Amino acid sequence: MKRVAFILAFYLAAFNNLPAQVVTIGTGVSNLLYGPIYIFSSGSTNTHSWNLSIYQQSELVANGATPGLFTSAGWYKNDVGAYLTNDASFEIYMKPTTLSNFSGGAGNFDVESVGATLVYSNTAVGLPASIGWVDFTFSTPYIWNGTDNIMVLTRWVRPGAGTAAVNWAATSGFNPAVVSHSFSASATMGTLYTTGSRANIHFSVTPVGINKLENESKLLVYPNPANDKINLKFEETYPAKSLSICNSIGEVVFAETVKSGQTEFLLNNLAAGIYFLKIEMPDVVISKKLVIVND
Repeated sequence: MKRVAFILAFYLAAFNNLPAQVVTIGTGVSNLLYGPIYIFSSGSTNTHSWNLSIYQQSELVANGATPGLFTSAGWYKNDVGAYLTNDASFEIYMKPTTLSNFSGGAGNFDVESVGATLVYSNTAVGLPASIGWVDFTFSTPYIWNGTDNIMVLTRWVRPGAGTAAVNWAATSGFNPAVVSHSFSASATMGTLYTTGSRANIHFSVTPVGINKLENESKLLVYPNPANDKINLKFEETYPAKSLSICNSIGEVVFAETVKSGQTEFLLNNLAAGIYFLKIEMPDVVISKKLVIVND
């Protein structure tokens, strides 16, 4: 038997044929320890670190970002310092923000991570000894509407030791500060630091090729969990609709025109895995992430 669980999150990458863009923010070459991952030295006991960085809408647009899906992020490691045991925990969160800087005491990770989207989480992370971009592919892409500022939050926990200090290529001159950082020998955050230097970052962005993104609350999918079928209920009356389901690599595995009054769809031919459901109407697309699990 199968049961269907729906996670309330937009996800449109599987439904677009537009090529991904690489958007790079920052061109500086100075060294910065307070990057996404903090290793002060090979003997440092500060095994935990937290980093928050703000990217304004204007600089995202100026560097080529368009509304769409952010599917990965990477930072440029500026030296050969490394973490080679591949047993660290690393998380990346993203969220829209009205903040443009961390003045006035803003920037506490525990506060700012509330409501943020966890886009990457891995408990077996290392850092290579090579200089260059270190990239992380998101398990949950982040949708940017093209108008919000973005905050990127990272949390790093390592049980072992690095080979040396790890420095990140950074751009300086931000005033007020656009980075908030803390480190500690335990899971309790230490002193909160803010800085006007920010590690250079690049994002992979898949543009959204639709006219409008409609809030997913317009569509109710039930029951949750379900057995071999889903039921759809729309908050409003829409014209003719098409339903499609894609697998995690973008292949359409189910497609059907939604007939007037139709609410039930059988999914007994779908194997266990992650899928992405899309309801498409003129100028409106509603999307949800779908997970099918075999009992």
